[in-house]
Amino acid sequence: MGESLGRSKGRNSKVELLRIISMWFIVAHHFVIHNAEPISVFPGTVARMVLHGVLYPSGRIAVAVFFIITVWYLADAQLTLKGQLRRAWVLLGQMLFYSVPLVLYFGVFKAGDGLQAEELMAAVFAPLASLWWFPTVYILLILVAPYLFDGLRALTGRRLGELCMLLVVLYGVLPVVPYSTIGGFVSSLTGQTVVIACVTCWFKWHYRGGAGARVLVLPVLSYVAVYVCYFVAQKDVLLLSAFASNVYESVVTNPASLLSLAIALPVCLSVFNAQPAHWPAVNYLATLSFGVYLATDSVYMQELLWKNLLVFSHCHPAWGLLFVMLVVTGVYVAASCVEAVRQVLYRALFKHPGRVFDVLWDKIAVVSLPR
Repeated sequence: MGESLGRSKGRNSKVELLRIISMWFIVAHHFVIHNAEPISVFPGTVARMVLHGVLYPSGRIAVAVFFIITVWYLADAQLTLKGQLRRAWVLLGQMLFYSVPLVLYFGVFKAGDGLQAEELMAAVFAPLASLWWFPTVYILLILVAPYLFDGLRALTGRRLGELCMLLVVLYGVLPVVPYSTIGGFVSSLTGQTVVIACVTCWFKWHYRGGAGARVLVLPVLSYVAVYVCYFVAQKDVLLLSAFASNVYESVVTNPASLLSLAIALPVCLSVFNAQPAHWPAVNYLATLSFGVYLATDSVYMQELLWKNLLVFSHCHPAWGLLFVMLVVTGVYVAASCVEAVRQVLYRALFKHPGRVFDVLWDKIAVVSLPR
């Protein structure tokens, strides 16, 4: 995520293309879920069906794909605390490029009420201030990854499988039981990410069932189930409607829900097991994908994009889904251009972006780390 062009050269382009597609769906999800207007005002019955059945629930599924890809490649890597802190340091520099201008413009100049303490916190300490939730959870994951993976690797395949089943039931199944309150205890996005990490590690280390085209039947059936749940949730059928509503909302909000994993995992496995490819343009565009998220999903940009400029009622009835495709793709391209400029500036200003961290680490390690 946010890797330089140089580091992208040896990557499997099919996996990188999956990153790009997933980020497109995340932007599309934000267009729908953060829009100032309800889907009901969008013109066209078919278009509304696609918004409800595909784009609305696809955001967390795409997030699950991102985390699965990350864990798949980290699980067998030689990870150290220094290396993971260095990753977080570089990622923080990328976040600062977006957080400081956004907070200064929207929180100070546009509001005109001076710099507030919470705005300063959001600008300088974006991971702590939750200006974006996804980078914060991602940083937490990469920091605990060396210890998490060592612990999971120490388990037998059977024991790890039992842990995965238990976590999926706790985080992905029990919360959808009608009138259950357990969802409040297992709604942590960090916990959901750990579930994804555990399940991914089991498939990485122990799954031998193959991943041909037939595994893609499960994501298709799962998407059908998502839409059926949305349709049933609109009816008044006592417990059935409540259950269907919970299942639908779990896909919208929980990347570790049963249906989210049933869609994301087979797609990822089929790509991981496909013949690798090397397409330099795709690899480069994939390095921009995390910047697309940072450029479009702060609270400030949500307000500008989805609540003012690109509301549903701006769509002409004759355009329908084409309007959605153009809006999401246009926003994606514009954000990619911003991130491309950031990468050029960053490489020009910081020839060795981790050097400051290395110096600080060496000084701190000498006096504080146990020998």
